[in-house]
Amino acid sequence: MYSVTTKGLPCPHEKQDFILTHESNIHRQIRNLSVCTNILICEFNKCLFMVIHSLFRSYCLSMYDIALWHEYTLTCSNKLRSCYRNKCIKLFVGYHRRHSLTQVLMATSLPSFDTVMHNSAHISARLWQNCPNVCINVVFNN
Repeated sequence: MYSVTTKGLPCPHEKQDFILTHESNIHRQIRNLSVCTNILICEFNKCLFMVIHSLFRSYCLSMYDIALWHEYTLTCSNKLRSCYRNKCIKLFVGYHRRHSLTQVLMATSLPSFDTVMHNSAHISARLWQNCPNVCINVVFNN
């Protein structure tokens, strides 16, 4: 993604493109969360809570590449956080938008957005550390 200049530093305009790529990934994730939530609400709104809980964990918590996002704006991050909190958790489980998020998380035993982000970063770092590839270990440990 970066092109190298004669001094070995990335070009400034390409760094901006890299940031936009991360933001476009976040917007894609927001769209995916919205689509999955809407489909699951329409198809499984009359199911038992345990079924809904399992479906939510399976389809809405699978954010595989979020540990790789390092450069993005706070606005973009807040949009994803708001989508996860208000649309995905509260609407999917059947709570009104004005309900307390803490009460909703305690009642449903679902992780908060910050917990999902932290767990993803921790798991990703652990996988990189335990990778048997020598080249990756050299890059990761330096």
